[in-house]
Amino acid sequence: MEKSPYGLSFSYQENDPFCWAIENDCVSEFVRFCGQEILTLEDVLNNKYQKEELKTLSDPCKYATALNLSKVDEENFKTARDFLKENFDENICDTFDLMWAYSNLDRVKILMREKKQDKNKQKIKK
Repeated sequence: MEKSPYGLSFSYQENDPFCWAIENDCVSEFVRFCGQEILTLEDVLNNKYQKEELKTLSDPCKYATALNLSKVDEENFKTARDFLKENFDENICDTFDLMWAYSNLDRVKILMREKKQDKNKQKIKK
């Protein structure tokens, strides 16, 4: 077996020459990640979370939360987006924005209005 720089091992087998076998530590890390609890859209919309717990979330869990929240409808968009802006860093919020508005012109317009309001609020604070 040959090691790849990504922690994967390439396995040459007679019947399946392109079979990739993931090492045990990669599998266990992936299983651990999948087993973590993340905030759902319902948790955020119904305020069913504790601020202290948010501080302990790993970056992958924060991104998973943003992905989960990107399912929000237009009516609750501002609530989900405000939650992310208040609790997570700008990169995660930008990821949410992109996923939520992806390929939807109406949503892009809503997002652009929100971003304009954000800039206006920042000017007022200064």
